[in-house]
Amino acid sequence: MAANVEREKAFPHRSNIVIDTVAVRKFVALLHAAAAHALEGSRDPGMLQIVRIHPNVGGTMTSRFAIGDVDLMTEDAIAAAKSGFNTYTEGRTVEARTSGRGKAGATRAVFALVDDSDGDKGKAGTLPVEPTWIIESSPGNRHHWFVLDRALTPDNARQIGAAMRRIIGSDSATGKPEQPFRVPGTPNFPDLKKRARGRITSPTRILFDTGPTWTADDLAREFLPAPEKAAGHVPGGRSGTSSNTVENLAAEAGPDRSVQFFRAIRAAIRAGMLPADVEDVFRRYPNGCASKYLQPYDRLAEEIARVWAKVSDKVEQEADTRPVDPTYPDTSVCLDDARAALEVAIREHFAAGAGHRAIQASTGTGKTRETVCAVAAHIRRRRSEGDRSSILYLVPTHRLADEVVARFEQEGITARAFRGRTADDSDMPSTGKKMCLDIEAVDLALRLGLTVSTACCQNKNQVTRVVSTCPLYGSCAYQKQIQDSPAVWVGAHDLLYSAPAGLGQIESVVIDEGFWQSGLKIAKRGVTLDEIGASPDMGGNVFEMMEAADIAAWRSQLVAALRRQKSLGGVERQHLVAEGIDAALCGQANAAEWKLRGRVTFYPGMPKKAREAASVIAQGTGRISKASAAWRAARELLECDDENAVSGLLALIEVNTEDGYGKARAVLTHGRQKVLQRWLDVPMLVLDATLPSLDVLRQFIPDIEVTASIEAKAPYSRVHQVVGAPVSTGKLLKSEAGRNREAVRRAILHRWVQAGRCATLVICRLEMETWLQSAGLSGGIFTAHFGAIAGLDEFKNVGLLIVIGRTLPNVLEVETYAGALTGLEPLRTATPEKGPRWYNRTTLGFRMADGTGYPIQCDRHPDATAEAVRWQICEAGVVQAIGRARAVNRTAADPVQIEIWSDLCLPVTVDEVTAWDDVPTGYKIEMIVDGVVLDSPSDMAVCWPKIWPTEMAARKWRAESTRCLNPIIESLYRDWAPCAFQYQRLGERQKWRQGRFDPRVIPDPRQWLESRLGERAGYELVG
Repeated sequence: MAANVEREKAFPHRSNIVIDTVAVRKFVALLHAAAAHALEGSRDPGMLQIVRIHPNVGGTMTSRFAIGDVDLMTEDAIAAAKSGFNTYTEGRTVEARTSGRGKAGATRAVFALVDDSDGDKGKAGTLPVEPTWIIESSPGNRHHWFVLDRALTPDNARQIGAAMRRIIGSDSATGKPEQPFRVPGTPNFPDLKKRARGRITSPTRILFDTGPTWTADDLAREFLPAPEKAAGHVPGGRSGTSSNTVENLAAEAGPDRSVQFFRAIRAAIRAGMLPADVEDVFRRYPNGCASKYLQPYDRLAEEIARVWAKVSDKVEQEADTRPVDPTYPDTSVCLDDARAALEVAIREHFAAGAGHRAIQASTGTGKTRETVCAVAAHIRRRRSEGDRSSILYLVPTHRLADEVVARFEQEGITARAFRGRTADDSDMPSTGKKMCLDIEAVDLALRLGLTVSTACCQNKNQVTRVVSTCPLYGSCAYQKQIQDSPAVWVGAHDLLYSAPAGLGQIESVVIDEGFWQSGLKIAKRGVTLDEIGASPDMGGNVFEMMEAADIAAWRSQLVAALRRQKSLGGVERQHLVAEGIDAALCGQANAAEWKLRGRVTFYPGMPKKAREAASVIAQGTGRISKASAAWRAARELLECDDENAVSGLLALIEVNTEDGYGKARAVLTHGRQKVLQRWLDVPMLVLDATLPSLDVLRQFIPDIEVTASIEAKAPYSRVHQVVGAPVSTGKLLKSEAGRNREAVRRAILHRWVQAGRCATLVICRLEMETWLQSAGLSGGIFTAHFGAIAGLDEFKNVGLLIVIGRTLPNVLEVETYAGALTGLEPLRTATPEKGPRWYNRTTLGFRMADGTGYPIQCDRHPDATAEAVRWQICEAGVVQAIGRARAVNRTAADPVQIEIWSDLCLPVTVDEVTAWDDVPTGYKIEMIVDGVVLDSPSDMAVCWPKIWPTEMAARKWRAESTRCLNPIIESLYRDWAPCAFQYQRLGERQKWRQGRFDPRVIPDPRQWLESRLGERAGYELVG
């Protein structure tokens, strides 16, 4: 015993050692996989090392391991940590016979460079790009690993590493190949000097391990200065290359000649043309987009050189076609196999009779149908055994609930759609009548923090034993529905967090489609610190005065802690601790806040006149509710073991003062609802086409496991992705973006005509949908918007689906959601030198039909939970939109064309990629859509006045955009309008004018002409 005491005195850093062996093994496996990939094919790749340093003694000891020997290296790292050593490894391999740790000359190859972000020394630095792994080495300090695709020589690695130190501005160890870095999962033992300053042993952990693998060129491009080019330098000579795209762009002036000129040069660079080649093209079309540079004097060559030098670097970067792997490997199987796998996974869940499981299945595989069949079979079996309990089946909307109820009824199973009190009465949907007939009482009870069922519906006085009942109880649709005992209750996701006892005994819960957002409460308005710290009413008796005095003191403590923090953002735990606030105090203060409300008389059937006193009390509960939320968020933060934790639920912001002339500190309090314990105590099954990551799901269902991920092939669909389209909020929805909106509208019409004018669905942002409806689309083109398409099945037979843009919240919104989910502030994106923070950019790969990857720059968040949130809102929304076409169910008789107009990398197979500059958006599409093409500028202006308000405008467009040719003889128009006609206007010496038409669209062109131009002197078909 005495020996143990003496040992603890000598080695105090070893007390209560906690080693995360799972994290150690995971990291060592990642390290070996990275080294193996980077050194693949090397005859002598070298050895990996574990470096041990004792915090009391110093010095280093090393062990070496062959690449692939994960088990032995893991055991060595764990043993070293158990013996009280700080345990490290390196991003290099060394020669097998190296003495000691191995100096620079012993390095065989470098497969990773590491940024040493030391926040506690003020050397956190600013990371401009996304690392591969993020390791927390101690509170506030991180190691950012940049794993390389191919290993570097030591000299090349040192050159890039030195640039990393300079650009990032972190600790001096950054980018040094010989520097060892901590193995996550092993403790960080402070040395003697650090312990003297109060440092204690802290855990290390993996924060993020799904970042990109980097090439040397990519790192050099990000961190090494680019060689300067001579000002105005452009390549000389002629390539002899031609491009129809450049010809078409050069021939048209477009709505803005400068923009068209830039587009033509970008297209020329992509096509491999040289400046002299494109100058020849521009000179062939003197009325095209280059006309402004030919008159009043010729400066075309100088303008080409200026624009070429300005855009060539960017185009070359965009044209970077180095091979990349598809980000989402193809795991799809044929539809029959997918449905069989789905059926097995669902039935295995119900056969198990316990556990929480999740299944991801692509849209169209029939997950709802298979689940209904499995539930129906399960209910029949349980009912035959005498079990009368029910299944709870949850969906996003009441409309979907009604559809699921109908499916169960087809299976012969009784089902009932459960509706909340404020929902429309399903028996009288057109009357505006609600399920509850006294919503005013319900709203008042909620504001008072009372339980609605006992405050408004029915309650027994525990003293008098008198039962109070709402006079509307007998005719209430809400109460009527819970008198039923169906085999299946079908309701909205909100029932996960609050449900009436009237649902009866629930044996199992099924959740169809994503539910995570319904569980978050995101505050929009803050409460100032002065409001939080306001002294409460001291009350009328001595006990109330004592309680009020306690609350006033606690509020002052909380406000003092919040004022200690100088920066805005998540509240830091250390400031609460410094003011003597702990979790127990927060719980006590929260309970006391609600006592301030006072005693409330409120009972079922209470006359409206008698409610007035309660209504007055309710007016003051808003501040109590906000204070209560702040105390709950503070308690959750203090229950976290990390002394440097930052809250994701409680955030400091600045708001305008009431007079509008100043700023005041305020707090926003977010929340995450808890799934009812009664549901967690029974089997649960989650099904979703875009299943959230476990980082998200386990915030609600801690032990859930993904048991199947099923993707079905869609052989009768063709996916065409357009990149570089102007579909962001700024380029499409702002007031000055009218030109882009018109271009997108005409591109839609062009694709619709190309697809044979088939039934078409366009899905976009709500604002764009509203604009498209007002601007006008042809019949047969339907529209919908993101956020209102979940479960939408009415467009499953369209021949063409166009998905425009995506919903992408800003970084702060995503980080707020992530903070509300985990309770802790997420890792932030890098802060730019100017402008707001945005997502990191990284190269991903489209999954092409031939199995290759197509490189594309995409947004990513460095925090795992925040990235999962961003993906769920953005990419998952587009995947849901694509699913409306039910591509997996198509046959050779009804194929579908899918258009994706955004730079998103999705888990779908892409058949063709096109740049937006190559998509036709010109005015001629308006004539093609109408099925008639005319050659007379004056008649064009009459028939299409919104496009050409005058004859001169039409004449100018024809000269600039049709290469000075008669549009009637152009092959393009022959394709769209195969039949020719000529006509003559009334009056003397009128010439015959020409036109073409598409008989599928315009069966009687003469009637079409006369309805717009009046009676004709002559008309006849030609050819």
